[in-house]
Amino acid sequence: MSILVQVNRVRDSGLFHAGDEVSGTVEMKGPLPFPYYDDSKVNLTFTGSSETCHVPKGGALFKDNAIFFQYEKVFLEGVLDLKRGAIQTWQFSFQLPEQTEPEGAQIKINRKKRHEPTWVTTPHPIPQSTALSGLRPYPWQGLVSYTLHAKVSGKWGWREDRRIINVVPKPRVTPSDAIIQRKEFTHSSSRLLAAEAENKRSINKWFRDKFSSSTPTVKFEIKIIVLQTLTPDKIIPIVLRLNYDIENSTLDAASLPELRLLDMRFEIWAKTELWGDDYFSTATSRELAGRFAPKNPVYRRELKYDSHFLVNNQTIEVNNYKGDDGTMYKINFDRFLVSPFRTYNLARSYEARVVFRFECGGKKMKAKFEWPQDIAFAEGHLPPTQLDSNSDDSANAKMVGKMAFHGIVTIVTTALGV
Repeated sequence: MSILVQVNRVRDSGLFHAGDEVSGTVEMKGPLPFPYYDDSKVNLTFTGSSETCHVPKGGALFKDNAIFFQYEKVFLEGVLDLKRGAIQTWQFSFQLPEQTEPEGAQIKINRKKRHEPTWVTTPHPIPQSTALSGLRPYPWQGLVSYTLHAKVSGKWGWREDRRIINVVPKPRVTPSDAIIQRKEFTHSSSRLLAAEAENKRSINKWFRDKFSSSTPTVKFEIKIIVLQTLTPDKIIPIVLRLNYDIENSTLDAASLPELRLLDMRFEIWAKTELWGDDYFSTATSRELAGRFAPKNPVYRRELKYDSHFLVNNQTIEVNNYKGDDGTMYKINFDRFLVSPFRTYNLARSYEARVVFRFECGGKKMKAKFEWPQDIAFAEGHLPPTQLDSNSDDSANAKMVGKMAFHGIVTIVTTALGV
């Protein structure tokens, strides 16, 4: 006797979007000749869950599992009598929710400390199927899975079958918002004057500039404009604008110096936060653990500039680099990362950082910008399961073959400079 779950495809890729209908059949094949047993039960459960695996340094293994939705359908309760070769089939259909805590779902969260609030207290978009790579010998530290589990049971025994489907976020139709940040600078130096710009600095000039009330001074602001959401295989737009504060600067508008860009570094850092019933189980410990959770670089580009200048009240793009053939290119987001998400015991988020070095009046200065970065899922660009340097390749390979999850890896690459 056997039981088999078959799932109908919604798309050729086999992916399911949040909100899709998941349908298929449960097929049983005989023999099951136990007509005198009247307690047989055939049922199917559809579950979305997140698991965490935490191994402190020198400590024991802690695991936690949280079901953020679960539906069940019972096909038969009573006598089940199948002759050899006979087949019985049941149809099923479930609605894949768009958010955790959907109405009518059977949420299951392990909580010994009932007085403590859970990590997620309001509905959130359901996360993407993923396995976040971990430390040896454990193939993952965070796992999100969507499982169809068919089971037939009775006094005679039981049989079961499982199918794991790949779920991705619902496609976004609204454009990404722009993020605008500003940094203010003040610089005092005689080298701000055109006649002194090429002269070498000396200790005497430094003291004179430092303590003289007549030293030329400029106040300016550098504004950066970037996108809140990045899409895989799309250009990363980075725009800078220089604004001088002429009223509070001692130089007139005609004498304001240009800022010469030297280099730029753009990075995206990922943070994974883990909770469980036996670790970080209180509200205070969860907050501290989230605040100090390690961040790993998942994307990096470094550009060097030869002739990029910031001019007052002008906006320029600074995401260009020169290839080996001399052609100019724009930096491309060629990483396929899991979109940020959070569940009852697992959270994934990203932070973008941009650091510019520039020269103003002979002085090298630095501007650093940081912001929370969103990552959109792009249909047709599946993130392959990736392993970090500490992962057990063989264990991860088994996980990939069995579940076909899409993970995260720490990869650092540097683009060609100009």
